[in-house]
Amino acid sequence: MSANAAAFAADLSPVLADIHAKGHNSLREIAAELTARGIRTRRGGKWDVGNVGQLLLRVSA
Repeated sequence: MSANAAAFAADLSPVLADIHAKGHNSLREIAAELTARGIRTRRGGKWDVGNVGQLLLRVSA
């Protein structure tokens, strides 16, 4: 599962860079932007500050 999560985070890395470039920097703003773009979590759920935080940790690792 860890490899799958790492691959998912890597796939979203360019999207996160674009979100940051547009000035959305808080976890809440990033979650809202991912939702607005129609992107679901790896398990198909909704974004919240907790799973955005975990995603950012995986991307930065």
